[in-house]
Amino acid sequence: MAIGPYSILHLLGGKNSQEMHGSALRRPSGPTQGRENARPFYEALFADLAESSVTPGKRLYGDNFIVDDSVAKFKAVGRPFGLEGKGRTVEARLLHIVEFTNDGTIQRENVWIDMAALMQQLPPGA
Repeated sequence: MAIGPYSILHLLGGKNSQEMHGSALRRPSGPTQGRENARPFYEALFADLAESSVTPGKRLYGDNFIVDDSVAKFKAVGRPFGLEGKGRTVEARLLHIVEFTNDGTIQRENVWIDMAALMQQLPPGA
């Protein structure tokens, strides 16, 4: 399963720990804590994206975790990560680390995206 916009929002609407912790690289407001704070972040982020797809790369998993290394491709219709999209299609590498509690709820999620690649593809003034 690729972890992308729809699966993340589905997971946040489903069985998740109320104590869930998450962070996203270069997020000005810092990491979120709790499902109620993570959902609005993803809704706002994915509102700036269209026609998204995720191509899985390497995936590791165990009883309580998933590490998903993939490439996301999307049309930047808004201002994803504060960069002016202008409807341009971009690709960037994503790394997700998701930890689960023993009953299968999300306990922690960390996401890193290749901001250098996005900044090259969405330069200011272009």
